[in-house]
Amino acid sequence: MRRWMLVCTWCAVLAPRAGQAQASDKGRPSDARGVQVDGWTGRLDAKAEKAGKTLADTRLRSSNDTLQVEAGPASIYWHPSHGASGRYTVAATFIASASASDEETYGIFMGGSDLDGRVPNHLYCILDGRGSFSIKHRFGGELHSLVERRSSGAIRRPDAAGRLTNDLAWQVDGETVACLVNGIAVASFPRATVIGDGKLDSTDGVFGIRVEENVEVRVVGPRLTQP
Repeated sequence: MRRWMLVCTWCAVLAPRAGQAQASDKGRPSDARGVQVDGWTGRLDAKAEKAGKTLADTRLRSSNDTLQVEAGPASIYWHPSHGASGRYTVAATFIASASASDEETYGIFMGGSDLDGRVPNHLYCILDGRGSFSIKHRFGGELHSLVERRSSGAIRRPDAAGRLTNDLAWQVDGETVACLVNGIAVASFPRATVIGDGKLDSTDGVFGIRVEENVEVRVVGPRLTQP
């Protein structure tokens, strides 16, 4: 298995444009558990699956075109029709309560393949409630860290109500793959270095959202734009 080679660059880029709308869970009981958004599905982390947890222990619902994750095991969520290929930007807006001690993370993934199979594979960029970001790659039961938790001036601070609102995106072009926070590339990688044995099958693939254990966050998106 080849080892990850990491290259980080810092530069300003254009923010992604608006995109796809969410499905509604209108008519479902407000206290229902599991994935309650039409067409969406999810997958728990391997550790939670081994502990006997299921999607019934999670809660994903929607309201007014906004996804709402309300606690549960660490998981990813996606709509099977949400795929991206070639040059693209996938983005979402995350709204969460800020806490100086909040180390749990949430964010967006791309390049997803075999998500409900034996070797789920995807790359994700995540934020925590303390204003840090990190980048991880999930390959079956393996977790590869491309960027350890790192603070960034691109991450917005809490508003007067104690909320953190940040746009998070992946931007893919012919040469690079970049994680953007509020339109600023906080880390980027040569496209060729994220593909291969033990890495992504391709930068083409499914995109969606990721949350860690017991995270509560509202999500506008995810949305796809292409040149």
